[in-house]
Amino acid sequence: MVRGTDGNSTIAHVICSKDNLSLRLVNGSTVCSGRLEVYNGLSWLTVCGSNWTMNQAKAVCAQLGCGFPVQVYSDAHYGQGYGDIFPMDVLCSGSEPSLMDCDFTRPHPSGCTHDQDVSIICSGLRLVNGTSRCNGLVEVNGGSQWGSVCSIDWDMASANVICRHLRCGSALSVQTRNLYGESQGPVLLDGIHCNGSEKSLSQCSASQFGNYICDKSQVAAVECSGEYLGPFDTKIRLEGSYSSGGLVEIRPYNQSTWGTVSGKHWDVNDAQVLCRSLGYGFVLAAYNSSENLRQTGPVWFEAHCYGNESHLSQCPLTLLGPPDLHTCDAAVLCTGYFSSRIVNGTSPSAGNVEISYDGTWSAISTEGWDINDANVLCRSQFHGFALDTVTDSSFGAVSGPMWFKNIQCSGTEYNLNRCSGEFLPNNTVVSSAPAGVICSSDQLIVRLVNGTDRCNGILEVNRFSTWERACSKSWNSDFATVLCQELYCGKLSSVKTNSSIADSQGGVWLNNFECFGHEQSLSECSSQPWSNAFCDSSYQIHITCSGQSFVHGIKFSDQFPCSEAVPFYSYTFEYTYKNAPVVDWDIEDADTVCRQRRCGSATVALTHREYGRKSAWISFQCTGHEFSLSDCPVSVVESNGSQYWNYATVTCSDLDRSYVYRVTYIPALCISLAVLLLVVIFIPEWKCRHRGDGAPGKYHSFGNDPTVTS
Repeated sequence: MVRGTDGNSTIAHVICSKDNLSLRLVNGSTVCSGRLEVYNGLSWLTVCGSNWTMNQAKAVCAQLGCGFPVQVYSDAHYGQGYGDIFPMDVLCSGSEPSLMDCDFTRPHPSGCTHDQDVSIICSGLRLVNGTSRCNGLVEVNGGSQWGSVCSIDWDMASANVICRHLRCGSALSVQTRNLYGESQGPVLLDGIHCNGSEKSLSQCSASQFGNYICDKSQVAAVECSGEYLGPFDTKIRLEGSYSSGGLVEIRPYNQSTWGTVSGKHWDVNDAQVLCRSLGYGFVLAAYNSSENLRQTGPVWFEAHCYGNESHLSQCPLTLLGPPDLHTCDAAVLCTGYFSSRIVNGTSPSAGNVEISYDGTWSAISTEGWDINDANVLCRSQFHGFALDTVTDSSFGAVSGPMWFKNIQCSGTEYNLNRCSGEFLPNNTVVSSAPAGVICSSDQLIVRLVNGTDRCNGILEVNRFSTWERACSKSWNSDFATVLCQELYCGKLSSVKTNSSIADSQGGVWLNNFECFGHEQSLSECSSQPWSNAFCDSSYQIHITCSGQSFVHGIKFSDQFPCSEAVPFYSYTFEYTYKNAPVVDWDIEDADTVCRQRRCGSATVALTHREYGRKSAWISFQCTGHEFSLSDCPVSVVESNGSQYWNYATVTCSDLDRSYVYRVTYIPALCISLAVLLLVVIFIPEWKCRHRGDGAPGKYHSFGNDPTVTS
């Protein structure tokens, strides 16, 4: 902690990190000239100029993007400041790209007053008379007017540094003839000399400013390759108590420096794109940052978004060059991440939609609610895709406030936080019905028709109690693999369109239907909204499944003892179990399960109803004497379209473990005893026959002595 003096007052200042200090030049004739002030996170401070030279001024000009220094003053040249004086002395070598890279280790000289406030004039730099800001005559500013640079020794090395300084790429050509017309001001510099490797223009050398005699048709000009930002990262530097609001920061992939976005034309459309791209929900406000968030680094661009882009890089952007003034940086306040859920329905996959914001669950207005929004909601809840939207209070009316309306999704987002929407302030009470949804999970069932059996044929789907022919222009084998598994039809053998057994008719088009192969039913895959249209035979989908064994194993819940009802699960492909929908479940089936679990005999065989539709049900036909459910004959019953399905549980006696033990382990014990008996009988004889190994002359060797006889 050090002390700064201002008149009769002494105030303590803490410099936590010089990397967070911001600079500005005030009271000058341009943004690149004036009294130097430093912002320490609390207030703007003047700087004591008693030890300042052109080296420190170079670092200031470089950090502000203002070219190279023209003059440095230590006598309040642009007027005295007020308030506190920056408490540290600054030592620079002249090669630093910013003042923050200089030495701040010692306090400023004692007795410094505002009479010694440092002021700086930087040259500035611009290209004029060209077709864009990245080509034209080179002009600098001596503090009061702009003027040109004589082209003596003007070369590509110097031009490259100028193009980089202006964030205009690299130099394509240098010109010393009057291709861009004449400068309107005097010739202020005899030349600029760079070797091409400088990180900032202030590291180049230049002649003293003055009025030089130089043919105005031979002033320096350059054509740069142009503006190109490339892909970039975005983030929000949080402000105050906000968890999702603050200064917008940008860092291009090919740069190491974070910068800002100009707030000059920053509006709610730009802010909405940023909130959505970061997964921070909907925009609450678009504003300009406060002084508490003053930034250093480049001001990269102005954004002109339409509001439907998924990232700022997709918006029209006006790229900006230096000087970098942070008086109007863009800031944003987003709702932050929010949760969503489906409530009041007949199943977890159908009902009214609610969003949790600020610790409160509330419904969504139906205003603007469509199938794309519903599709995103279903995907986020792991309920497949949307079959329909509900806007008529079918799942019950709600009373009270709503947080959001006009949610707008493209349908491809993975949760509502990536969409846009309108926030209703103060939890506004809306008279419209709540938004609802019907997702595909537990609703969509499928079948194959016109084939030789139930495991091959033309695909039909049933969404709302009506069977429809399915059509698609694009599909993959994973899609058909999932269908074969859902129907308990083994593995996929083939899938094709343009089948000879298909007949054209009305149907439903599966739009961008995508499965990965691990789903247990088509309702768990992802899809864009389906559309009803004429289904030409050339686009109907013919699938052939192997029809092989469909139940590969049984798994029981280990947390239940034998005497309690035990649900069981079957799996249709490796390591993926699912609760088996059963029909005609009886005591013989349950007996087999108890035996398989080594829990005696079955005392109760029950089925339990679950909401949801299944494409196929399993019927076990056990006699009660099998050792495993997998040994029982099994058949598959096609769905009748019921809104409910049954899963099976069993309760076992747990009184007959000895029987199971005898059946399972006595055969093994017998085998062990037999093996032991063989060892006892044959090992002594084997030892007798081989006892002579290593003792020549006492025993004969078998197999190589012709005198040995049997």
